[in-house]
Amino acid sequence: MRLRRIRPDEGELLRRLRLGALADVPSAFDSTLTRERELPAAEWHRRARAGAEGDSAVTFVVEDGTEVVGLVTGLWDGDGEHGAQVVSMWVDRRARGRGIGRLLLDAVVDWAVRRGAPRAELWVTDGNDPARRLYEQAGFVPTGVRAPLDSNPALTGIELVLPRIGERPPPGCPGIRTG
Repeated sequence: MRLRRIRPDEGELLRRLRLGALADVPSAFDSTLTRERELPAAEWHRRARAGAEGDSAVTFVVEDGTEVVGLVTGLWDGDGEHGAQVVSMWVDRRARGRGIGRLLLDAVVDWAVRRGAPRAELWVTDGNDPARRLYEQAGFVPTGVRAPLDSNPALTGIELVLPRIGERPPPGCPGIRTG
């Protein structure tokens, strides 16, 4: 297993991963497969470049041999109030339960710490208990804010926050290389 930042020329990989995630667990995301399938190739290339090189975004992937089995993006809001957003978190079903989600989450939190973010925020769908357990084990706590998902207003998103992230060194995941 290897964690790495996405490369600027991997727009097609990012598209494939994101569409795969939306097809795999549509209820976990605030976007839809239909909406993102319609995005032009230029948008996927822009997102890959931003996640690879940009100051306001980062995208990490985890490779298992020649397969990419996990994805996460961090977004910097540019102010000191909110800090970093964790979005697009996904681990391939065949790779779940191996610490990859925590590795991806820690990578974004570490990036946010280096950016000087006071906290990290994310949303989890009510009822997505495995994801919520992962986030809470990493120190995220509910803010009390709840909202319907744009992708499916019948589902509710729960906002979680990791306060004072600069005081929490990410533990990493033994046995998985980064680079």
